[in-house]
Amino acid sequence: MYILIVENDPLIVEDLLDKLETLGYSKTKVADNVPDAMTHVKNSKPDVALVDIELNGPLSGIDLGAELHKKHIPFIYLSEMQNMHTFQLAQKTQPQSNLPKPVSLLQLRNSLLEIDTELVQENSFIFVNHGDKKHKIVKSEVSYLKAARNNCDIFLSNGKRFVSSTPMNNVMDKLSSKNLIQVHRSYTINIENVESYLGNMIHLEGVEEPIPISDTYRKNFLKNFDTV
Repeated sequence: MYILIVENDPLIVEDLLDKLETLGYSKTKVADNVPDAMTHVKNSKPDVALVDIELNGPLSGIDLGAELHKKHIPFIYLSEMQNMHTFQLAQKTQPQSNLPKPVSLLQLRNSLLEIDTELVQENSFIFVNHGDKKHKIVKSEVSYLKAARNNCDIFLSNGKRFVSSTPMNNVMDKLSSKNLIQVHRSYTINIENVESYLGNMIHLEGVEEPIPISDTYRKNFLKNFDTV
């Protein structure tokens, strides 16, 4: 698990690194402000972030939490949040949990284990009825879904195609992946595979034909990306 620590107190950072190493989490990055943290996110998406509320610079940990939520990155706030206004603002960003400082080893372990379990579930597999066989499909390998009457075509990143005898909405429920979003009445895509988009068409990596996007789903699609 890759953990991003966003904290401006060097002593707390050192303490967190020691505790993470004790728990077996050695892959970490550290930032003390929001721009640096977002650079780390852009370069290599973390599995989870530990975020202090008060950071260096004009932006707070709550500002960062809002961005992490948009990118479906679980995060834990590191703050006692005694101020009710701060607490309410923080809760709107939907953190995984909140740990008061100094963070105890037991609290940190339990919070990370909970996220670790969710990540395993996110990257696990399902079996799909295809003809007279049940085929194993790894959730993260799904490129896009296409509704076909009462069936659903499942296209994988390796180019393979499977036909499920259930509607697309049912397949989406079974996959239960934050990366799968519907962009059209007949299409659901894996946002991790988006290569580019122009007008009403989305281009996915390794997929020759573009995927249409309808106005109904455009806003939800666009909120998953930062544009510069």
